[in-house]
Amino acid sequence: MRALATIRTFVMSYMIPGWGFWIVGKPKLAIATTSTIIGIALLFSWSRLVLNPIAFILYAAVIVALLLTAAFWSAIIEYRRNRENPPPRNWKSAFVFALVGGAAFYLLMSERSTILGYDIFTLPSESMAPTLTKGDYILIDTWHYSDSEIEVGDLAVFEVPEMDGVNYVKRIVGVPGNELTFEDDAVIRNGIRLEEPYAFYSDKSGRPGASFPSIKVPDGEYFVLGDNRNNSRDSRYLGPIPESAFVGRVEHIWYSRSDADGVRWERFPAKPD
Repeated sequence: MRALATIRTFVMSYMIPGWGFWIVGKPKLAIATTSTIIGIALLFSWSRLVLNPIAFILYAAVIVALLLTAAFWSAIIEYRRNRENPPPRNWKSAFVFALVGGAAFYLLMSERSTILGYDIFTLPSESMAPTLTKGDYILIDTWHYSDSEIEVGDLAVFEVPEMDGVNYVKRIVGVPGNELTFEDDAVIRNGIRLEEPYAFYSDKSGRPGASFPSIKVPDGEYFVLGDNRNNSRDSRYLGPIPESAFVGRVEHIWYSRSDADGVRWERFPAKPD
């Protein structure tokens, strides 16, 4: 029974930071653990340290270390409890703490794009290769466009019009008023052929969008393209994207893996061009 109680306390403490301490009768440690983790999340986010790839990895490591430390510490206290004359447990208050603490952490994580100013996405396709590729985990700054203009060259995440909850990441190639033409695997903006070292054009036949009629980007809208030009569903098919649809700007790749290669250490941490 002692071993089961110890494991239970460890798991509960890891699920909800500080819960294990409350169960073993250490409410001050429980509150301190919860407050510290929330404080670190707010500090790294509001200071915008999360936008630095190294700092974000440090931030994630510190949170995990605190969770594990609290879980092991509370489990040790549980294991060493006096079995002959154990102190009483207040399960009612423990569950109240779990509900309040769990709700706070759920809100922090589920609404991190609003509260913390960042969000995390996983690339499901090769439409942005080689800049971003399938299996990359990217962090985006969801506050960036609240006080900054959307600029040509930005790697931006947006919600696909008429597809609620579906987000794409593409590169901004045209802003309002730009005239765009696509000829012979090249983008021509306002009569000038763009040099795009990041763009990749495959050699397969029947390439969609290699040529495209001229278009003037309307006010309040932006033209986006995938870097993998012949394998991307972007403004050539969706049309220009309204400003209101943009979620944030890509800041860095913080992790990357593939089923074939496993962890791709060479791809992170890195700020994509």
